[in-house]
Amino acid sequence: MKKLLKSASLLLAAAFVFASCDVSETELTVQSDRGLVIQALELSQDNIYLYGNKGVDTVDITATYYPEAAQDTYIKWTSSDEDIVTVSEDTTSTCTITLQGEGSAVVTATTYSGKVSASCTVTTSLSSTVPFAPTAISLTPYSNNIEVEWTNASVNADALEGILVYVYEGSDNTGTKVLEDILEGSGSGASCSGRINQLSSSTEYYVEAYAKTVNGYISDDCITATTTTAAADITAPDAVTDLAVVSITSSTATISWTASASSDLQYYLIYAYDSDGNKLSSVTADASATTAVLSDVAAEDIVFTVKVYSVDDNYNISAPASIEYENGEHVSDLTVSHSTSYSGILNMTWTDPESDFDHIKVTVVADGEDPVSVDNIAAGTESCSISGLTPDALYTVCVALVDSEGQNIGISSTEAHASKIEIRFYSSNSSGFMVVTSAYALKTQSGSTAAYKYKWLKMPALDGSTTYDFSGTYDETGSTYSIMAQTVNEEASGLYLYMTEADSSNGSGAEAPVTIADESTITSADKISFATFFNAKSNASGTYALRFVEDYYQLGSASSVIRYRYSSGSPGYAEWQWTVTEEDSTTED
Repeated sequence: MKKLLKSASLLLAAAFVFASCDVSETELTVQSDRGLVIQALELSQDNIYLYGNKGVDTVDITATYYPEAAQDTYIKWTSSDEDIVTVSEDTTSTCTITLQGEGSAVVTATTYSGKVSASCTVTTSLSSTVPFAPTAISLTPYSNNIEVEWTNASVNADALEGILVYVYEGSDNTGTKVLEDILEGSGSGASCSGRINQLSSSTEYYVEAYAKTVNGYISDDCITATTTTAAADITAPDAVTDLAVVSITSSTATISWTASASSDLQYYLIYAYDSDGNKLSSVTADASATTAVLSDVAAEDIVFTVKVYSVDDNYNISAPASIEYENGEHVSDLTVSHSTSYSGILNMTWTDPESDFDHIKVTVVADGEDPVSVDNIAAGTESCSISGLTPDALYTVCVALVDSEGQNIGISSTEAHASKIEIRFYSSNSSGFMVVTSAYALKTQSGSTAAYKYKWLKMPALDGSTTYDFSGTYDETGSTYSIMAQTVNEEASGLYLYMTEADSSNGSGAEAPVTIADESTITSADKISFATFFNAKSNASGTYALRFVEDYYQLGSASSVIRYRYSSGSPGYAEWQWTVTEEDSTTED
């Protein structure tokens, strides 16, 4: 037995020896806390030449480790000169190298122990392409600054950083040069804007704008404009009102406010301070914003103060709007789960505290969306469901204890993705999926260019129903639902499939056009008549037709029509039969 073990060890050792001038080798090692470690590394390339634009062009390199059965596969990547190239922070076997400057640097892969490494030399050079000048420029003067709007050229513009501006007093460049600055704005043919600051009021200025690349190359030509700054203005803008903390998580707080009444607002400054006055976080928000998210301020059971300042076009700053937040008694055991039946639903459960409170308010909010709330939840309920959310969007969920005066006592919060239940309709006749084209025609995927993905989103019934009872020849009950078109990027379109021009007197199986539309444009009659959508009914051959609620409908062909009937009785089957499949595609929290 000892001889057998010894032979196996020799074979393993031999297996890990290979020829490479750039590979470090160690003995086969097992660490009790990390398992079998990497004995040797070999990189996919020993030398790389990288040409292009700073911060834009990249190349991937891969490390192969031995033994292949290693359990500790941590690999750290480093660059000997980050002014030449930088490396991604991944600790996996693949690294992305990004060009930063001209020269040479060594990229090294190192194991967790630091005992095994492999290196690659990267030689770089930057593109010397000279950009074309901007094609248009306009100036908007204020009392102490000028807003510049420009359009980048469409040629030699792939690596633009922005524009280099020279500012002179007077009507041309013979006057005193008072400022030189770079305004960032990239993109071929893109419209960009920026501000030239630290100017004097009531003064004429001449501006030259040259295109500048990330590699530092400047256009040969420039575009020019003149303007005169406005008279001095030191009037502070109005402060925001109705400042409130609307939600918190373990790491962030979302605040809201009513916009400043001032018409010349440029942006908002938002700060958070701890109870000792130390700044915890800060963020800026556009003039059109009425909410902001602050980081590092929302650990439960802390006190913090939020201040919001309005800043106008002349950089005058308002008095602060201020609110102090203290998280008090709150619910415990907050758990959020997504529905497995319909898309766009979150289910919440929690445990009420023993202290007195009036009621509970649940609020969910996702980036770019208005908050959705359920208020006046009675004590002891300890659960809530919210529907109508964007499928698979990440929501901050806040459960607030509210006193008799409507003030929050304390908030408990977490994050979760709203449910995303995808449903597919597959035709056994056409070997294609049901899709909607850009012309809103309902067709099979075969032979059509779809604007929407063949995976639809299964949503709650538009008419509010949850079940149906078909009392014709095929007696059965089932769940009702509606379906929403999903974009080719697998995002919710907000457009529901529904039938138009349906005749309620029809009992013979006529056809009616179908289309997709926003729920707000679908009439109540249409929501009910075509309502709540599909349930599959098997025929003798095992294929499926589509049926709806108590009335019977089915897809009669590959065109944009539905074959339907209002009378009960034997539904019959049209030529086009459909198989229905369903899957839960919600992102795991």
